[in-house]
Amino acid sequence: MIGSVQKVFDATAVLQLYDKGIIDLDADVNTYLPFSLRHPQYPDIPITLKMLLSHRSGLDCPSNQFEWDTENSFSPAYRSACAKEIEEMSLEEYLAASLTTDG
Repeated sequence: MIGSVQKVFDATAVLQLYDKGIIDLDADVNTYLPFSLRHPQYPDIPITLKMLLSHRSGLDCPSNQFEWDTENSFSPAYRSACAKEIEEMSLEEYLAASLTTDG
């Protein structure tokens, strides 16, 4: 499992896009997403890339995150049990289903 090492790669990629002027760290993430993302308790406050990168969005882990990650990343010997409908979701489908406005 790569664990938190992936965060370094994600942050580096996002900051490279920022350096090139492609993204704005203070913009609402909905500018970049094909679905709406809001904190269920603070729907009027936009979530920014800066908030996500610094773990300050207030969002909880998506449901079934570990199961989806392991089902799609590891050999069968290391996978946890995962519902078939979760296992077959693409990353976009999984995120859209998990990051809903009602939490």
